[in-house]
Amino acid sequence: MIIDVHVHIFEEKMWPKRFLDEVREIKKKTLTPEEYKRYSIEAKIDTLIKDMDSAGVDVSVGLPIDFAFMCQQEPEISVWKANEYVAEAQQKYPDRIVGFVGVDPMRAGAVDLLEKGVKELGLKGVKIFPGWYYPNEERIAPFIQKIEELNVPVLFHQGADPHPFVLKYGDPRYVDDLLLKYPRLRVIEAHCARGYEDLLMEMVIWRPNRIWVDLSAMQYEHVASPWHFLMRIRYLLDRAPNAVVLGSDWPFVKNPPNPTHKGWIDIIKNLELTKACLDMGMRQFTKEEKENILGENAKKLLGL
Repeated sequence: MIIDVHVHIFEEKMWPKRFLDEVREIKKKTLTPEEYKRYSIEAKIDTLIKDMDSAGVDVSVGLPIDFAFMCQQEPEISVWKANEYVAEAQQKYPDRIVGFVGVDPMRAGAVDLLEKGVKELGLKGVKIFPGWYYPNEERIAPFIQKIEELNVPVLFHQGADPHPFVLKYGDPRYVDDLLLKYPRLRVIEAHCARGYEDLLMEMVIWRPNRIWVDLSAMQYEHVASPWHFLMRIRYLLDRAPNAVVLGSDWPFVKNPPNPTHKGWIDIIKNLELTKACLDMGMRQFTKEEKENILGENAKKLLGL
């Protein structure tokens, strides 16, 4: 079973225009004029299923996100409608889609919306995007308490990202406070907390079975520095082989120069160190390690 723990299912009007404009500006700088003409942010469920089939992905975790406060702009379609949209996708494809709740903990009534998402819509986890607050702030403690009470995993966006996200809020050390305060909390750290990878790995080692590392958006690293990408994956598996899970950040990281959705899955399937690396004493990637990343670790975490 291949499980992608980090995809987004939405229609454009469900996200603030400011955020999508920022995405387009980044793409304009990284794509050729011809590529940019063909570029679109298409994230409807049937498009995802088609890409999953092409890539050989069995299950994807759909993550709605509440960007309104970080972007200082509400989307045209309400955040709650975006959650219902993911729940409908899960209902339409129950064997292919696992939906999470996405609501800003600062939003009025956030705790009630979280509980409604899990108990009434049947969503299986929570996505938090701490773009303008620290995850350990007391003002969102009731929201975190409710996650633990509902006994569902929580995925935190972590690490560096373009503005208006502020880097300091992606520091995983603030999630560590939650692991101490809420002993049943299970956390997925998205994007390998890029920029904080070494700190995150120490946390994973010292908090076994509490933190999982999501590889979404590491496509950028693979393109920019393939050798560093391989070293990073090798190190992650050496230190925490049961905590690394596949993520793609679909549909945002599938355009040139990044690999397609299928290309990214194939990269993980075919991880291989060169002879020079092996001569230096590094261990070759094993079939079991690749299977752990591709789905076995996520299968246990999600109870599939």
